[in-house]
Amino acid sequence: MEKLKVPTWLDKRLLVWQKKFPDVASVPSRVSIKQVDMARNKMRVLSSLGLTVFGAIGMYVYAMKGRHAVERGESVYSMNQEVHRKYKEEMEARWKKEDEARKNPSSS
Repeated sequence: MEKLKVPTWLDKRLLVWQKKFPDVASVPSRVSIKQVDMARNKMRVLSSLGLTVFGAIGMYVYAMKGRHAVERGESVYSMNQEVHRKYKEEMEARWKKEDEARKNPSSS
């Protein structure tokens, strides 16, 4: 005799989705563990494949964006250099302002 279990809300929907039962109302109060496990495993495999496909599409999109950025002459190195240049300019202006404030304490 097979072991039975009470199906959860999700188990019922998976069993109906995989056409083991015609609708949620017709799912019995106890279902074999093997049947529920097979339904869950099938859903697990399909979701894994779906995530793999979305990941591959995402990689392709970002590869194309990178290729277009190279055509425009952009690179991570040049963007990093620009950020550091701006930061250095801001810090030099701040240091200069602080030095002037130290030299002339009465003006502030």
